[in-house]
Amino acid sequence: MAELPVIEWPRKVDVFVDLESNPELASRLCREAQGRLMRRVYQLTNEGVQSASRLPGWTVGHVRTHLARNADAHARRLSGALSGHDVPKYQSGEQQRSTDI
Repeated sequence: MAELPVIEWPRKVDVFVDLESNPELASRLCREAQGRLMRRVYQLTNEGVQSASRLPGWTVGHVRTHLARNADAHARRLSGALSGHDVPKYQSGEQQRSTDI
């Protein structure tokens, strides 16, 4: 796997950027954020996964799983859209979402 570049980004941005009118910037920022996320995930240890997150009652593992399942749901929707179908994020609909949560 190719090494991802380290990109520093401030935690708070005080400037509004209209990403709708600048899709290249939107795409670049998305790729950079994905890179930061992937580096953090790859660095997690078993202890780190079991540690508390900033979300009350959620471990880092809960957050990681939530991100992964949300990505699966978006991929499902995109795949459906590319084939001309409007599919739900969850195969069994909102009931599955509620159950999974």
